[in-house]
Amino acid sequence: MLLGLIAGESHVLTPERFHQVFLLTAIIPLLSIPGFLYLRAEDGVQVSGHIKGSRK
Repeated sequence: MLLGLIAGESHVLTPERFHQVFLLTAIIPLLSIPGFLYLRAEDGVQVSGHIKGSRK
């Protein structure tokens, strides 16, 4: 899908187009890093079921 967006209406696939797609594929997850920096240790307890300090 991303390759189709980069190729545009010409639909000509060149190595440069693949390089652009690989670069975007690497950048998109990196943009989410600041959101993870704001997470606390208690975030996600309801989903995982793990409680800090309790051992079974």
